[in-house]
Amino acid sequence: MIDQIAIRRKFGFELVECREWNDLPREERLGLLTEGRVEFLADGETVEVREALMQLQTLAAA
Repeated sequence: MIDQIAIRRKFGFELVECREWNDLPREERLGLLTEGRVEFLADGETVEVREALMQLQTLAAA
């Protein structure tokens, strides 16, 4: 299960929780994804974007 999201910023990565990611405006999330500036992590391991988004959608619906 996704437990952290790493967003690449100018000076490194910002780690956010799933709730924080879902609270970002949709346009910002789409931009980050399109630019390849996001990594989804589960127990420190990278999760494929498609799988991660499906997991996050399930969490948001709960």
